[in-house]
Amino acid sequence: DLYKQAIADATYTSAPIVVRAAKKLGLNGWNELKKQLKSEIEYLYASNEIDASIPFVITDSFVDIANYIAKLEYETINDTLSLISHDLIYKIMSLLRNTKDIDIYIDGNYSFLADEFAKKMRIIDYNVNCALIGNDDYLLATKSDSKHCAIIISYFADNERIYKLCDKLKAKKIKIIAVTSLTENDLLKHADCIVHMSSRELRYTKIGEFSSSTSLKLILDIIYGCIFSTDYEKNLNTRIVVSKEIDNLEIDEESC
Repeated sequence: DLYKQAIADATYTSAPIVVRAAKKLGLNGWNELKKQLKSEIEYLYASNEIDASIPFVITDSFVDIANYIAKLEYETINDTLSLISHDLIYKIMSLLRNTKDIDIYIDGNYSFLADEFAKKMRIIDYNVNCALIGNDDYLLATKSDSKHCAIIISYFADNERIYKLCDKLKAKKIKIIAVTSLTENDLLKHADCIVHMSSRELRYTKIGEFSSSTSLKLILDIIYGCIFSTDYEKNLNTRIVVSKEIDNLEIDEESC
């Protein structure tokens, strides 16, 4: 196979090593790897006008940069929605609606989005805890039990610590929702439910996490919105009461 040999030549290996690498990734062999590669390449170069990794270049004006980033966010939102089905939303809700304890384990530069989600959920009486993978993740997992539901957020999910974390959670019979890219990884094998982020950013050759941040924010907003809707009037009233109390405290603080 010419493609197999081309990969071997490009990586300074051999065709048998390419096959062994495919099996190490959990695939049956070269044919399945070729199919996955073809699918990912078609997805990466689908009809999107803006490069998610490098949306603007050195010669672009400030106005051009503003327009390109806005266009990228628009494309990312549409791409993310295309990856979210009716059945997927109901599966997420089936895992979250019967628990008040949600643990978010987050990898990378998205902790501010998890914190924002957790804050909104706490207002409507959900106990949401966040831990960075590689920091307090083991502590949070140790303090959790089967009544909790875990959300693991990692774009590439190729961190050995993530797999150990998953083993810990599964041993405690904690359900796992994985939020990750379309790239094949072991997190997908551990998860009870998989939500794919828009996955057109490259690991190293990128200016920033413009696309993945937009995609993750949309996913978390959708989850929050759906949970909110399950007891709409109560949650709306709770938000109003809490917001008023916070405003009154801030007014009192300013008057001191």
